[in-house]
This record gives sequence, C-alpha cells and structure tokens, in this order.
Amino acid sequence: MILRRYSETEDGVHGRILIGGVPTFCTLENKKTLIPTGTYKVEVNWSNKFKRMLPLIYNDENPASRGLRIHRGNYPCDSSGCILVGLYREKNHITMSVPAEQAMVMLCREDPELIVESIV
Repeated sequence: MILRRYSETEDGVHGRILIGGVPTFCTLENKKTLIPTGTYKVEVNWSNKFKRMLPLIYNDENPASRGLRIHRGNYPCDSSGCILVGLYREKNHITMSVPAEQAMVMLCREDPELIVESIV
C-alpha cells in the first residue's frame, strides 16, 4: 500500500491510499502532527484507545508504542498523528470513514506494509 499525499489545507493534508497502484481510499492527516514519510509496518491489533481492531503503523523512527493508527474520522482535528481514512474527499474533510476503516482493517491483514510519500 502507498499513501500518496497530494494537497494541503489550512490545518490538514489530503492524500490517497493506493492498493496495487489503484487509488482506493481518501486520507486526511492533521498538519501539526503529520507523520514522516517512509516505510511502515502495518499490524492489525486491538486499540485500547478506540476499543476495536485497527491497523497500527510503525517503523524504527516511530515505534509501535507511539500508537499511530489508521482509523475513521472526518476532520484534521479528529487526528493527533494518525491517518484518517474515508471514501470521498470534500473541501476540508473526508466522508464515509466508517466503511473505509472497516475495509482497511481487512486489507491491512493482507498487506503488512505502508509507504508514505511526501506531497506531490
């Protein structure tokens, strides 16, 4: 999977998750807590904070203990370092995040790596 960031708003960064080269999900990250580019391992496990199974992303610079997740949310303020996922992008938010999160949980079990690219 590749997260390709492509635009910024006042407080957020929009992107797309590509699976097999195909843009599949919209993403939104909080500009103030944006994670660095790089390659991340992905592991679906229980989130004590969110009380459900979610993809956890980590690498040598951002250990699993930091708790970076891919999860539902609509606005940049819904994230403090995590990647929000949805099906559609609006001007400054994303929508349909619940079904997108559910699909991401299933897909991340099959693809345990996420490459995060900088804004194009």
